[in-house]
Amino acid sequence: MSTQLPRRRFIQATAIGSIASGLPWASLPRVSAQEAQAKNVTVQFAADIEPLVRLLETTPRGDLIDVCIRRIRDGLNYQQLLAALQLAGIRNVQPRPSVGFKFHSVLVVNSAHLASIASPDEHRWLPILWAIDNFKS
Repeated sequence: MSTQLPRRRFIQATAIGSIASGLPWASLPRVSAQEAQAKNVTVQFAADIEPLVRLLETTPRGDLIDVCIRRIRDGLNYQQLLAALQLAGIRNVQPRPSVGFKFHSVLVVNSAHLASIASPDEHRWLPILWAIDNFKS
């Protein structure tokens, strides 16, 4: 039995849950197209990103989206969260003996990022938050 939530259902459930718990999506800062554009062609582990990578690794799946929303409201930017997600996946997903299924959560980060870029400013967090849930599944 799969515990993975399809993207559309994730977005619907997260939006409804956020509104019901007093955390409407409208209160998340908007991400402009310029902010969403990748600034570096390589992502590196750095002292400032390592605590966020550990947060993604160690926070239980059921709590992680809410924790990320709180961090975003406290000033975490799109690029930091995107980099941490990519690095957490690279460090934690062991694609051996075959790359396929296991590495999907790492490969999907780029697709989520492209979906974010194509989204309106107020919705750019949603694909990244979905990819975080996918990583934890």
